[in-house]
Amino acid sequence: YTKRRADFVANADLGRTQLPLLQYAAYVDKFSWKIDKKELDLINSKSESNQGLEGLTLRERIRHTEQPGALFVSTDPTKDSLNFHAVRSTYLYNAGQLTCRQVFTVNSADAVIAPGGDTLHVRQGGAIDLMKRSQILASRDNKYHLIYDADVILDGAKKYSAKGYIDYVDVDNKKQ
Repeated sequence: YTKRRADFVANADLGRTQLPLLQYAAYVDKFSWKIDKKELDLINSKSESNQGLEGLTLRERIRHTEQPGALFVSTDPTKDSLNFHAVRSTYLYNAGQLTCRQVFTVNSADAVIAPGGDTLHVRQGGAIDLMKRSQILASRDNKYHLIYDADVILDGAKKYSAKGYIDYVDVDNKKQ
């Protein structure tokens, strides 16, 4: 461990790794431990690419039925199995925080949400930090309403609250 780093690879396919302090489970098959930083990267080695989703609009992103990265699922029964995928995720185990990057979509209620900066933070107890400058597409079925520059509080798979902006488009397809 001269580099103060250790990499571990599972002997089988993706396995469920419990993160009890965060009330989440991660489906990963690779870990990278940065010993001195007290960080643990959680990786799905079969899905380490962002699959070109970075830079796409939210409407374009949801056309991809399989999101890249490791799957994270809330184990808190009040969150109704809230889940999302993250291509890059780092567990800061002294701080009790999970930083997830390249999170392209999160489903909640009848909407799909793109976190601002494609990043979200999970704290002890499973709370997700306020997601600033996010986008929301509602509903997932008809995709009529795109809300942008939204501040989103994600409470679970069936509940979120947000404030943001929406453009009204008239019958002549002009924004007002």
